Amino acid sequence: KEKEKKKKKKKKKKKKKKKKKKKKKKKKKKKKKKKKNEKSVEGMTKELCIRTVRERKSARERGKTGKERAKRVRTYTTQIHLHSY
Repeated sequence: KEKEKKKKKKKKKKKKKKKKKKKKKKKKKKKKKKKKNEKSVEGMTKELCIRTVRERKSARERGKTGKERAKRVRTYTTQIHLHSY
């Protein structure tokens, strides 16, 4: 019985070491140069050029995404280009 009592001694719990989290480095985003759509296409009047810029601004105010906005302006300028001859 004495031997059994000795065996029943509580085992000490080992403390777990916390692993340190590695911090991820943030990648710097390269700034894209904006292409100007205000360039006058041959046969495009200045007034129409200004109109395209206005179109772009209104899209920005409405909070459309950049891609959508650019697409709209591009199509608009090409339309003018086609019908201005």
